[in-house]
Amino acid sequence: MRSVRRSGLFRVGPKRKRNALSGVGPHMPTPRPSRTSLPAWTTYRTSWDRMQERYVPEREDRFAVMGDILTEALPRSARILDLGTGLGSLAERLARRMPSAQIVAVDHDPVLLRIARESLAGSPARIQWVDLDLRTPQWAEALPRGRYDAVVSTTALHWLRRPDCTACIAPC
Repeated sequence: MRSVRRSGLFRVGPKRKRNALSGVGPHMPTPRPSRTSLPAWTTYRTSWDRMQERYVPEREDRFAVMGDILTEALPRSARILDLGTGLGSLAERLARRMPSAQIVAVDHDPVLLRIARESLAGSPARIQWVDLDLRTPQWAEALPRGRYDAVVSTTALHWLRRPDCTACIAPC
């Protein structure tokens, strides 16, 4: 017998198996892009943010501090690189705070990028979603060209090799 919790945060039952997609596992049901509507993606993002807040209680405070620093230090039309964006939680908050900014949001999970792209389609800032694996050598060379005014990340810097991280951040 299989039971699915209504909140959509995890599944329980004898047929539990690990999902091959990163960011999705036995604790989170796999979203089905072809059968899921925009309201469902938004609900999924909201559930994700709530779950993250339980694991990192100061998460919203961290986002707010990053936003405070960036809005104070950067021009209104800043170009910001968000590494390991996931569902775009930080990109969304920066877009609200900096509606003239250009945000390049990078992640390597196509499901998470699709949820982010579709649920944030009406965002006031221009967000460019990029599928890129930060664990590959010279990943920075594959980024959209141009100067970045800031490089931000919430939980992805541990994936970076020091030379690649330095090369990406050095021009900022």
